[in-house]
Amino acid sequence: MDMDPGIDDAIALILALRAGKVDAITTVYGNVEVEQSSINALKILDALNYDIPVYKGASKPLIREAVYAKEIHGYDGIGESNLYTNRVPLPIKMIKLDNHTIIATGPLTNLINSNARFYIMGGIYNHKQKGNITCDAEFNFYSDPEAADLVLKKDVVACGLDLTLEPKCVIDHDFMDILYAINTPSARLAYKILKYPINKFGLFHLHDVFALFAYIAEDIFEYKRLKVRMDNTKRGKCLIEEGGNVKVCISIDTEAFKKLLLELLK
Repeated sequence: MDMDPGIDDAIALILALRAGKVDAITTVYGNVEVEQSSINALKILDALNYDIPVYKGASKPLIREAVYAKEIHGYDGIGESNLYTNRVPLPIKMIKLDNHTIIATGPLTNLINSNARFYIMGGIYNHKQKGNITCDAEFNFYSDPEAADLVLKKDVVACGLDLTLEPKCVIDHDFMDILYAINTPSARLAYKILKYPINKFGLFHLHDVFALFAYIAEDIFEYKRLKVRMDNTKRGKCLIEEGGNVKVCISIDTEAFKKLLLELLK
C-alpha cells in the first residue's frame, strides 16, 4: 500500500490488514507531512501487532509545494487518537516497486517509475461532481498532477471522488453505534480514529477504502474504460475520453460496501 495516513487511509489499512492483503507500506506526504504519515502507518501496525515494513517516500510533489489536510484529519493526521510507536520507517530506496499490486491512496509521487498494477483513489471522472480542494480537482491529483499524469498511463483501476462521495457509503453516528458494539481490536481502533471527524463534522467519507475494495471485491463495482490525462491549465482536473487503459469504478453496490466493511472489522 502506498499511502498518506490520514483517517480514511488508516481505516483502509486496518481493513487491508484484516483481509491479509498487505506485504509492505510506502508513505508519502499528503494529508500530513511524510514524516507524520510514516509514523501513523507504524502506529496502526503496532496497535494491531503487525510486523510489516514501512518505507518513507516522497516529502513533496515533483515540481510543486506540498499541501496538507490537517483541518480534516487532525494535527496528527489520524484523528488525534494518541496512538504510540517507537519504530522508525525505512528509506523507500530499500524497496523495489515493480511487479507488485499497489493500492495507492495518496498523491502518486512515489510511483512514477513503478511498473505495477495500481488501484488508486484519486481524480474526478464525472464532471458534474465538484472537487474537494478546488471546483475541478480531487485532493490527491491536485497535490501532484504531474505524477498523476504519468501513473495514469499505466495499468490502473481508479476510484474517483464522484464515486467515493456516495451518500449511502458515508460513516455517520448510526454507523458509529454499530461499530462501537463490535468488540474486536480492529473495530475499537477504527472507532477511536473515526470519533474525531464524526464529532467535528457529523459524517465522514471513507474515500480510500474504495480503492482497497476495488482490489479485494471487484464484483461490487461497475466499471468504464477511459483514457485520462491531467489538464495543464486547471491544476488537478481530469480530462477524459471514452476507451483507454484506466478502468474507472463508476458505481458500487452500497449494501455490499457496508457489509464488507463490517465483516472485516469483526
